[in-house]
Amino acid sequence: MSQKRAKSEHPRRRDTLTPRRKAPVGFAGSDTGSVPLAAITRGGCVDNLHRGVVVVCDRDGRILYSAGKPDFIACVRSSAKPTQALCAIESGAAQTYGFNDVELALICASHSGKEPQVAGVRSMLAKAGLAESALICGSGVIDNCSGKHTGMLAAIRHLGLSLESYWEPWHPYQQRVLAVFSELAGMNPADVAVAVDGCGAPIFFSPIHMAARVYARLATPDSFPPGPRHEAAAWIVRAMCAHPEMTGESDYHEFLPGRDIVLTKCGGFGYLVAGVIGKGIGAALKIEDGSALPARPVMFEALHRAGAIATADAKALIRGLTPKILNRRGAEVGEFKLLF
Repeated sequence: MSQKRAKSEHPRRRDTLTPRRKAPVGFAGSDTGSVPLAAITRGGCVDNLHRGVVVVCDRDGRILYSAGKPDFIACVRSSAKPTQALCAIESGAAQTYGFNDVELALICASHSGKEPQVAGVRSMLAKAGLAESALICGSGVIDNCSGKHTGMLAAIRHLGLSLESYWEPWHPYQQRVLAVFSELAGMNPADVAVAVDGCGAPIFFSPIHMAARVYARLATPDSFPPGPRHEAAAWIVRAMCAHPEMTGESDYHEFLPGRDIVLTKCGGFGYLVAGVIGKGIGAALKIEDGSALPARPVMFEALHRAGAIATADAKALIRGLTPKILNRRGAEVGEFKLLF
């Protein structure tokens, strides 16, 4: 049961959550650290140029490949959802309330509000004894972050914490999420800038290579000793790979039938993170103009250059995920090109 606590027990110390900086971090300014990664041409001329940063590293943080500055700081946005799901599993809530693989995939999801996805969220709320009105995310149960919020609420209820203001950075559960993300990234929590995501929950800024390290570890459960975190990471990998129709991620089985080699999660506005399953290698990228269109071809090219995935697999993924530049009659009128 949740227990209400006086607000005085949770002082709003946002100044201790976000490092003081003289100016915004990221792409602001002339020297952004980005490089040309991809372009769209029409009639042989460049129509769109996509600059950005992509980094591949191992679970110890050693950089295996980079294009652009590896220490560029970007907002991880929804790519943090599997880490947030890790906290829900480690709390014991997912097990206690009997969440299944489909429901766990929804906790990690940026879903599109389709009927099966909404039904899965409602199932979790019912299992945890929670009302839809408890969700503060945008459009409620149909919001693309409703699975994440349901996982948070279930864990908070299971831990006996207050559901009130569960989205605030100072809430004990959000502090727990920050601690886990920081640990996986190899950062001090005090050095992680905290902002507000589109759904109203706290979200983090981190150097690109440290976000890649999170996925290098998360996608390799054996990175962790036997115990709750090992089991939680294995569950997340299994659920996300088995149910891309719930997560909103690409179904890589279309290009690599019957094989799971990579775990990915988009973050929105041209941010993407990946982990090579079982290899202790992760990657992260940010497209400077916020476009999602070049992200996956760029990601798999970088993983190939780092030697993290086989040439044949990389070619199949890049070929399948390279966007076709068509007009509204379906005629091909341009070309997508990698530039790095």
